[in-house]
Amino acid sequence: MLTFQDKQAIGSAILQNSEIPLSAIWSNNTAILIEFNEAILDAMPDAKEYYEARAEQLIPFDIPIIVEEPYRWGLENED
Repeated sequence: MLTFQDKQAIGSAILQNSEIPLSAIWSNNTAILIEFNEAILDAMPDAKEYYEARAEQLIPFDIPIIVEEPYRWGLENED
């Protein structure tokens, strides 16, 4: 039986070798977290939902996938 950590490692490897254009991937105690370059999100408004669903399709077991918003440099003081 695979542990949650094993599933995270396998799931991360699957995503790293997939067509999903990741800029970062990491995990915590509850999920695999992925991030995209903001240019992808600008070019494809539904990229977050699309790639989150695609990641869930690729991983053959139930593990949460969280798509993090990219840090937008220079926008931290804008309101």
